[in-house]
Amino acid sequence: MNAVKNFFRIGLLAAASAVLNAPTVTAQPEAFDRFAEKQFYGNRIQAGSILLNGSIQATAFDNPDIEGRVHSGGFGLGIALAEFIVVTASYSHVKTDFATGFGISELRTNVVQAGIRFLPNTLAGFVQPYIGLEYLRSTQKNSETAVLQGAVIPAGFIFWISHFMAVTVQPFSISMLGNTGDDRDFNPRFDFDLGLTNPTFGISFLINGQRP
Repeated sequence: MNAVKNFFRIGLLAAASAVLNAPTVTAQPEAFDRFAEKQFYGNRIQAGSILLNGSIQATAFDNPDIEGRVHSGGFGLGIALAEFIVVTASYSHVKTDFATGFGISELRTNVVQAGIRFLPNTLAGFVQPYIGLEYLRSTQKNSETAVLQGAVIPAGFIFWISHFMAVTVQPFSISMLGNTGDDRDFNPRFDFDLGLTNPTFGISFLINGQRP
């Protein structure tokens, strides 16, 4: 019996010694915090990344003098110079049908934009805001041709649904445009387009991106 008691005493002492002398794991929580921060607040864009964009919008307007609908569609290309800076170029076609007391008219507009956009880190891992500064040239054609050009500041959100695909929503933009027709009568005007109820939607594809 004494041998059995001694055996159990030795076993308990060895177990207690192993517990007391076990190394404390402190690196694991720090590694997890770094992983979580990169996963939920990282950037999917890196230098050399390519963004292919397509967008559509449909708007109806109605006031005492004029009513009609506006349909637009376009595509664009973005090349990342760095993790947060993307050079962009895009084209869109806008068709406006409106009715007045003189009948129904149609206005077609070709819009070309080029500039840079700033894309900070994602929020919660999949929402990425953006803001840009771009040159815009708009050519309107109906009975006459009018050319507008100036600067535009677009702002919106990118919702990443996978590593290479995203849905974009642009709720508003600020623009300063002026007439540049043959008469060279430059009359700048300030426009604030707030489309929270009917924003521009698009699809983006990311090439050579990085996982956050």
